[in-house]
Amino acid sequence: MFRAWLFTWLVRPLLTVWCGFRVVGAAHLPRTGPALVVANHQSHLDIVSVLCAFDRTARRRVYAAAAADVFFRGPVRAFLTRLLFGARPVERDGEGDLDQRLAPVRRVLERGGIVVLFPEGTRGDPRVAQPFRRGGLAYLCSHMDDLAVVPVYLAGPERAMPRGTWLPLPSPIEVRVGPALPPSAPDDVALTAQHAVSLLAHPPGPAPEVRHAAS
Repeated sequence: MFRAWLFTWLVRPLLTVWCGFRVVGAAHLPRTGPALVVANHQSHLDIVSVLCAFDRTARRRVYAAAAADVFFRGPVRAFLTRLLFGARPVERDGEGDLDQRLAPVRRVLERGGIVVLFPEGTRGDPRVAQPFRRGGLAYLCSHMDDLAVVPVYLAGPERAMPRGTWLPLPSPIEVRVGPALPPSAPDDVALTAQHAVSLLAHPPGPAPEVRHAAS
């Protein structure tokens, strides 16, 4: 698969050398699905960072939920978004019910895939955490009893690639992964996930063991 090759042999090595990319808690990353990886969102480099955190084998099963109104405008952009990130379009505020808007994501999960989701819905101010949107998470969790939800905090992409830039700057990037969330009512998942991500932003006690992403 082209995407697996690209991230293994080009993107991750470049990000490691240029940005000191590293992963904390990599053992918590799912290796198969159905699973959602939910993360804070502050930079277009976020999805690249999450994909780099997975090893080569698991990465083949990882797809991104991407805003249809941004990344699927026009055939060329849509093609590249699918090719590079395995992206599936999500209508953020479009017409249609959640069944229709989340159908591409649900199909991936039902095939045992892993989907990266940014529940804030859009890139936010790095200084202010936006509330996680409840609808999509609640819908997916209510329709899939065995769905794992794994929290991730991204530290650094907003400095390495702030708004208005198209190439990363030499600034450190750290992906912090927490254990899968305990079972909870679908309507509570967004709040639980945001709390878990916020804890990863300010981990208590000694820093956990760090390992560089392995192929």
